[in-house]
Amino acid sequence: DDPQSLGHWGSDIDVIWKGASLALDHPRLGRIGPVPYRRTGGHSGHRGMAYLAGGNLVAGDFGTRSSFDVVPTIFDLLGERPAPELSGRSLLNPKPAPAATLIRERRRLISAGQLGPQSKDGVFNPGCLEIDGRIHLLCRAEPNGASWGHGRLFDSHASPILCTLGDNLSLEDHQVLACNSDSEDGRPEDWRLFRHQGRIYTNHAVYHGDNKANNSSVAVSEIDLSGQRIVNRTILNPPFSRKYNEKNWAMFSHRGRLLCLYSVRPYIVLEIDLQDGETWTIVNIDNPRIDLRGWAPHLLFNSTNPIVWDADHYLTFFHRSFSSTTDGDRNRLYLQFGMLIDRKTLSPVSVIPRPLVSGGAEAGRHTGVHYTMSLLNRDDVLYAFYGEGDTHTGVVVFDKAALDDAFRRHRTG
Repeated sequence: DDPQSLGHWGSDIDVIWKGASLALDHPRLGRIGPVPYRRTGGHSGHRGMAYLAGGNLVAGDFGTRSSFDVVPTIFDLLGERPAPELSGRSLLNPKPAPAATLIRERRRLISAGQLGPQSKDGVFNPGCLEIDGRIHLLCRAEPNGASWGHGRLFDSHASPILCTLGDNLSLEDHQVLACNSDSEDGRPEDWRLFRHQGRIYTNHAVYHGDNKANNSSVAVSEIDLSGQRIVNRTILNPPFSRKYNEKNWAMFSHRGRLLCLYSVRPYIVLEIDLQDGETWTIVNIDNPRIDLRGWAPHLLFNSTNPIVWDADHYLTFFHRSFSSTTDGDRNRLYLQFGMLIDRKTLSPVSVIPRPLVSGGAEAGRHTGVHYTMSLLNRDDVLYAFYGEGDTHTGVVVFDKAALDDAFRRHRTG
């Protein structure tokens, strides 16, 4: 290759070290080193990120830029003129148009203890469904903190409480639904909601075993509104070797068939037979085109049931969590992402490559837990109902137009 043809960013010689080099032998100077191994970083990553904040800065997404733009940006922030031979250009010039605000509002709706003694320790992780024009939340209520203790899962049982919301999402009514929670039948919790063939169902987790050894399965049960109970539980079985803990299958009704998004990466969609709980794979993409730019390189988990977004797409949220470094600490940091699914192919077509919302400063038992449990598409907003710190119930109100614009800018196909 002709070195004269290199761009201004190129190098004359590339040296790639094999292993970690702590010393070198020079033919004239002799051995140099060894020196302490204090490498502070690398230069072979895919992408980095920069956050800028200040009184004179206009909020906005500046897109993907060269790392050479960082130094000119610092000069610009200091009010200094960079040398003409300096590579790159300031991120602040030209300034972008202000970005539309994704989140209009974020607030708590129901607090622990507000729904009676069953909710004394928490009322959180709300499933959502619009019934007869009214928004209903099916929340998980915990009477005490026993189930959070190590080896004490079955010392108490969660109660499903159906809440009716009025104008401005105010709580109007609530009722505890009866469900079978006998120890021999497992411990159900985290009830999501969906409608299928004219009936209302909940997909939820069921823990089996005892305080010494237990595992979880996914179940679908029917909601009997007139009888105020949850009935006809069906335990689901994956069409492959099951995990020790099966949780968070994301259910949705599609053209008269009951489907579930089993996992995001690999991307697997199952069809479900509610009569016997059997399932079979209808979509399997080993390496889906989901680029989260380093935010979530490994395991991803479903958060919500997919809902209809528009005539061509379903919308769902999924998450990545970071565990505490302290042994026995149940607190984890949750990052929530959004994804559009093509309603014809059932494949992902757009993923916004940054968290739409995250935990870290939540009130309640676990400050890192912001668990988006359900979505509701209504008028010009998207309601994202969530569990706050494994203790309270809240909502994030997204601007639908701004969210739609973000999905358009991040198409995967």
